[in-house]
Amino acid sequence: MLSYMGHKILGMNTIQLYMKVPGSRTPGHQENNNMSALNLNIGPGDCEWFVVPKEYWGVFHEICERNKINFLTGSWWPLIEDLHKENIPFYRFFQRPEDLVWVNAGAIHWVQAKAGATISHGTLVSKQPE
Repeated sequence: MLSYMGHKILGMNTIQLYMKVPGSRTPGHQENNNMSALNLNIGPGDCEWFVVPKEYWGVFHEICERNKINFLTGSWWPLIEDLHKENIPFYRFFQRPEDLVWVNAGAIHWVQAKAGATISHGTLVSKQPE
């Protein structure tokens, strides 16, 4: 629909590439329109991921407000200590070259590169979680 209307949203109806050098970060965010996304690590190095279920968006929003950060437009790197303090469950894992990561709709996530690049593309599935 977006393509038909001539409207492009990076990673939704176009491919989005994150070229990373070792140590570079993609700060905490949700995908455009809270869609799910596929992320392919094209190497050569690993990417470290942190993911929190969408149900904890409100707590993240409160943490950002306390730190004077706008959740939607600010750049922020959540601290593991804050997650523990607020009892927020999270996933932490490494994406190896050629690994594909599925980010569920609305999931809050942030990524740190050891080296390499990832290709991200938003997906619309037949039954998008509500």
